[in-house]
Amino acid sequence: MLQQRNHRRSIIMSENKPKQYYDGIFSSGTESHWEKAPGKDVILGAIQHYYANTSFPKNSKLIDIGCGSGFFLNRLHSEVINNDFQLYGVDFSSTAINKGKKLYPHIKFYCEDGKGTHFDNDEFTVLVSYGTYEHFKNPEMGIKELSRILMPGGLFLCMMPTLGIDRTDRDDEGWYEERQVQGSPIKQMQWNLKRNTWEQYFLECGLNLFPLNEAASFGAKKPGVFFLGNKQK
Repeated sequence: MLQQRNHRRSIIMSENKPKQYYDGIFSSGTESHWEKAPGKDVILGAIQHYYANTSFPKNSKLIDIGCGSGFFLNRLHSEVINNDFQLYGVDFSSTAINKGKKLYPHIKFYCEDGKGTHFDNDEFTVLVSYGTYEHFKNPEMGIKELSRILMPGGLFLCMMPTLGIDRTDRDDEGWYEERQVQGSPIKQMQWNLKRNTWEQYFLECGLNLFPLNEAASFGAKKPGVFFLGNKQK
């Protein structure tokens, strides 16, 4: 549907070279503007809340799709869940994954595409993903994979920039450049979609979304860019 809509192509970041782009970012160490994004504190606060108020199965697994070098996963480990969860990270940048393996040996890293992983159906209790699915050529496939590997009743906590909420300079849905991000050396390509379009993808994959005030309660200044919920049982 969206692929047929009118959109611009960037000469700054070619869509057929995203792996080279991310490998370069993680080789140079300039990924800190992502790692320190304030919205990640919202995800961390949400997990703190659910961890304290939910009875999770023994040996639960948590996965981060688009984990980079694992900085955020390590924060979750050290600040919230200690050794109570098995931690997994997936990213298609081999440079990021190799870096993560050296830095955080307590996390299991895999260099894979988030729209088609090797994991079993219903394997994970919690899935997090921050600023990832908007960069997938087909984000619907990514969210479908999210649903496949998440167990019934399992939690997902995602953030995607959203038209009309995060991006207010234009309102046409399509695949085009993101806004310039402070600290980022380059503009990326991404899907710029409205909240109801993202919601439709989740709902069509059997995923329930929590009310927006849930994200606001964890400190989100723009709760509409957060997609928190669980998989239908």
